[in-house]
Amino acid sequence: MNSTPNSSPDSDISHISNVASTDSSQNNDSDDYLSKYPKIKDMNQLIQYRRDFEAEFPEYKKLYEYVEGVARQFEELKERIQAKEEESDEWHVSSIIFSFKEF
Repeated sequence: MNSTPNSSPDSDISHISNVASTDSSQNNDSDDYLSKYPKIKDMNQLIQYRRDFEAEFPEYKKLYEYVEGVARQFEELKERIQAKEEESDEWHVSSIIFSFKEF
């Protein structure tokens, strides 16, 4: 998705832990979501879903901005590595650091 939320980045995201998840936990999250939000059947349910969305959207925006910032840092690092003279000491150190992006 190319659009970005209209918010300023939140630098304090220290409460976020264990960002990586396994496939099985992703399936569990999906199951939890589907059980919490079944198909909308009436206006009251629609209103409650909207309230939940509005309550959780600010956190989503913060996380989105954080992930975008990390992605920009990796892109900048990639550009710096590509600008270094190949086989120089700086190139080797930079390429080792850049390899961590794969994880």
